[in-house]
Amino acid sequence: MYVFRLVTGNQVNWYYGEAIDEKSMRPVERVHKYALTRPYSNTIRFRPLESGMMSAVPKLSPSELARAFFGDSRQNLDQTAVKVLIDQFTMGCDETSYLESKGLLASSLTELIASKIANANGDSDAISHRNFVTETLPILREAVENTKLPKEIKEHVKNQLQGAYRNTFRHKLKSLNDRLELGLNSSEIGRVVDVRNSLVHEGTYRSNFDDGGWVNDYQFTTWVNFKAICRLLGYDGELPVFGYGQWPEV
Repeated sequence: MYVFRLVTGNQVNWYYGEAIDEKSMRPVERVHKYALTRPYSNTIRFRPLESGMMSAVPKLSPSELARAFFGDSRQNLDQTAVKVLIDQFTMGCDETSYLESKGLLASSLTELIASKIANANGDSDAISHRNFVTETLPILREAVENTKLPKEIKEHVKNQLQGAYRNTFRHKLKSLNDRLELGLNSSEIGRVVDVRNSLVHEGTYRSNFDDGGWVNDYQFTTWVNFKAICRLLGYDGELPVFGYGQWPEV
């Protein structure tokens, strides 16, 4: 079901009843009830930029994705972790939500994937948390205290220093790109970071709404997530490209 969620953009939930052994409190029988399918987009479609052009974009093989999903997933993520990522990805394709809401889901998913992989590979922190708290943080807090900023501003800045030992989102995204061989260049990495920052801090896209820039930014981030999840499943086949006369319709 999760593989088909990924390739069709449909939320599928499987409902069933359980008979529980009162002594062991374990299910002894499961009776299938029904499957509820909620349509989102009609999958992530990659189509030519101009009408009449033939698309050179490869079609993903659900059977290959399924084999990868039930095999050994990459980067030490088990099926449970991957299912959560697919759930959020599918929710981000909801046709009925505001574009800003979908963009936040997509951007937070990118950050979640990058953080999980960084943590699995010991690359979450720029310096150790212990050294930061005992050696670096006191120096930074003292430097802020010695400024001429208003008291309330000083406290705000000092509070913001608590997580300064962690690597930046840009750093984690670069590492994710290298480890999963996503093929993003520095400009594309910067674009994902900019979209994320503007949505998180300003609640809107920086691009122009009138010329379709918002939609393009959302589609771009969704495309990055799609590639990353496929690679996390262990899928080694060819993935859709973004640009060069192609763009995804989400």
